[in-house]
Amino acid sequence: MKRLFRHKKLATVVGVTVYSVLQVVAPYSRGKLAARFDIVRKHFELKIFGLPCRWNVPYGRLLMEKYGIHLNPVSGFVLTADVLSYVKGYNDRMKSYLIRKHGMDIFKDCERKARLEWESEKRDSENS
Repeated sequence: MKRLFRHKKLATVVGVTVYSVLQVVAPYSRGKLAARFDIVRKHFELKIFGLPCRWNVPYGRLLMEKYGIHLNPVSGFVLTADVLSYVKGYNDRMKSYLIRKHGMDIFKDCERKARLEWESEKRDSENS
């Protein structure tokens, strides 16, 4: 039990240190560092913002079911330059890693399948 507690303390110290360093670094670099930290923790997500596309729900479901990737909305319609830069840095690093890991562009593949699924559902509902 003491050993587990010691590791929790270490994780907290490392997390606070990383967070402190990230606050000083430019947003794009901070996003890339945050993604690297998530990759090491095996936590895979894409940060999204703005209005969702029509096939966003099936796209998110496919990413989660097939690859364990979560879509994380970070902002709504209004976005600052810092947030946009951070999200770009994070997603650039995360996408690059996941494409290398899976040996293909899983994002284009899931987007294509989600779009086809949405169009098929739309046609079915129009024919009903």
